[in-house]
Amino acid sequence: IIKANPATGATPMPRVLAGGDCVTGPSLVCTAARSGVVAAQGLLRHFAGEPWDVLAEKQDCETV
Repeated sequence: IIKANPATGATPMPRVLAGGDCVTGPSLVCTAARSGVVAAQGLLRHFAGEPWDVLAEKQDCETV
């Protein structure tokens, strides 16, 4: 399981986002899909200029 910011999908590694079963473990399809949407939104925020450290700041949170 990969640790990711639950609000953005950002991981501690710069420019790496995670979503779906690799973050939550085996789960429902709708949970994996939502996690993917969160990661895609985080990617869009980064492309719009938001610094990576802001996207990944909640790394002490549990996985999504």
